[in-house]
Amino acid sequence: MELVYLVNGNESGGGGGSGGGDTPAGYKLVKAVVTDGAVGLQDRCVTRVELKNPDAVRINFPPKVEGVARDFLLRLVITSDSVPEVTFAVPTGETFSFEEGDEESFSCLVGVNIFAFTETDDGTFVVNRKLVSIAQSVIFDADGGTVDPPSKDYLLGVKYGTLPVPVRKGYVFVYWMTEDGVEVKATDTVKTSVSRLIAKWETYVDKFAPAILESGDIVFTTDGNAKWSLDDATGNPDAPSARSGAIGDSQQTSLFGTVTGPGVLAFRRKVSSESNWDYLRFFADGVQKFSWSGDQDWGDITCNCADFGPGEHVFEWRYVKDGSVSRGSDCAWIDKVNWRAT
Repeated sequence: MELVYLVNGNESGGGGGSGGGDTPAGYKLVKAVVTDGAVGLQDRCVTRVELKNPDAVRINFPPKVEGVARDFLLRLVITSDSVPEVTFAVPTGETFSFEEGDEESFSCLVGVNIFAFTETDDGTFVVNRKLVSIAQSVIFDADGGTVDPPSKDYLLGVKYGTLPVPVRKGYVFVYWMTEDGVEVKATDTVKTSVSRLIAKWETYVDKFAPAILESGDIVFTTDGNAKWSLDDATGNPDAPSARSGAIGDSQQTSLFGTVTGPGVLAFRRKVSSESNWDYLRFFADGVQKFSWSGDQDWGDITCNCADFGPGEHVFEWRYVKDGSVSRGSDCAWIDKVNWRAT
């Protein structure tokens, strides 16, 4: 949080100020330090208090001196990630009021936060953060990749909830990080100090191609509710094979293969699932070409993709489950993939 500025009294006409470096004539600037959760004010001074952590703070007013006008200026600089509870304690018999504010609220000079105050039974005032929709614009730097959207507005003080996932050919996205290299998660709280996130990448290593690709040029990736893996125990003499991820009801797991231009794809497949309910489906550029369910031993499949134009095309082996019941090994396997470009 940035700067909070409030005025009490001002009976002497000293001036409330609206921020910046303005101070009433004859007033001195005092930097007060919070000790044991409390800090004291001085009459006819501008008292600056920096709150570096979210611990509750009690602002103590000095006793009134007979015949001396009461005038306090207090500047709170809140540098903690969350707003602490601030209690104002005045001497018995005295009253306390805010000279700045609108409808029982006052705001930071830079408009970062809005606060509300309430009076307790013993005459003290408690300041708490008010629930308002204040947006923080965050720019996503894909660092060589692409991301959609490139920026997004989040509400300050709440969790991100969702963060976009960037893509970059030949790399795997690891996480978003601040410019200082600190990882930022969707469960983290939005802060004013973070307005730009940078993608952290790792070079992609295709573990499937060396194991299941017989010929041709294919780059394999995996995604879904669970990742595909390599399996040595398939009853296949050419193991390891690619095995679908372990998923639950109403979930799916996919293995993708990216090729260039037209050609012919051949592969072997095996399925062990609930017949007519849980399926291994095969797609070429998003169009389903085959599907299998039940107990299907290793078999050879061929897909002629002569209609592919130039550029990249994507094959997908997707294992998908319905809403209940599992049978067999509840998975699928792929092996001996061949791609012949034409």
